Amino acid sequence: MSSQHEKLISEINEHLDELTQRQRPWVAQFVTHAICDAHEDGLTNNEHRYFWDYSGHKFVRSTVTKVINDRAGDEADRARPQQITLPGFSREHLQDYYIVTRNGRDEGIIVTDLTTGELLAKAELYRSMSVACRGHADEIERFVTWRNNQAKSA
Repeated sequence: MSSQHEKLISEINEHLDELTQRQRPWVAQFVTHAICDAHEDGLTNNEHRYFWDYSGHKFVRSTVTKVINDRAGDEADRARPQQITLPGFSREHLQDYYIVTRNGRDEGIIVTDLTTGELLAKAELYRSMSVACRGHADEIERFVTWRNNQAKSA
């Protein structure tokens, strides 16, 4: 990973940390605009600006989305300190933020601000994923048995 890429990820994380401190939603579009606006002076005003502005924005947006998903998604880094304390919860699984679609945008919303419907939909998603993962594991094991039987017959 290049040092410039690491700087970008660090800048995105700093912005997300600030939003977390203020208990504000993580909206990839807004974070992207804030990061790009902070670096607008680096663009030259000539006929090629649109290309670099567009390309940079697209790259920053995809990086912001990845960082948000890394921090709030299923594979989130649980070593990162939790920002919210909730009495009676070990926080082994419960996340600070969950990605939900609001107003046609995917947003990372702090768990305390999610509606009951959004939380129950997340719970149902995780339950359905567990069923699918168990089926996947079962099929892998059946494949191993099948392949071993094929090797014995050959």
